[in-house]
Amino acid sequence: MTIEYFDFGAPVYVTPPPPSDVIDFAHLLTTFSSSVTVRPPATGTAPSSLATSRVDADVKSDLRELAIDEETYFTDHASYATAAQLGCACTTSLHHGDTFVLHLNRLNSYCIAGHSSTAPSRWWVYASDRGGVAENVASHDTCSSARYPTEGGHVHA
Repeated sequence: MTIEYFDFGAPVYVTPPPPSDVIDFAHLLTTFSSSVTVRPPATGTAPSSLATSRVDADVKSDLRELAIDEETYFTDHASYATAAQLGCACTTSLHHGDTFVLHLNRLNSYCIAGHSSTAPSRWWVYASDRGGVAENVASHDTCSSARYPTEGGHVHA
């Protein structure tokens, strides 16, 4: 059995229990098995795959939030909104550091491409006429200007 601890870069304050409640975990485990390895906490940041997964999930979540804002605007105005028309209300629920580019075919579809400031070469795309968020990450904005001819502006969270 291996137990690994990671430092995620945020301060954690722990009040130690009274000495009578403290058990030496490493000693306890070794009494049960000789194959136990206890490693000290890692320094630095979370493993890159975990951090990347979290960032990707945040961007995809924000794309879905913006899509809801677009659909709500369409219900009220019979056309899709630019970033300016959406206003700043949409940015209150977005993750800090995320940037999105809106591309519009005003009467029937839109495409939103976005990335995080911590992973600027990992672009996720939401295309309303292609079923939502793309399954694969891209290295740049892949929304087609031929398919979505109206530049919709940028949203920065």
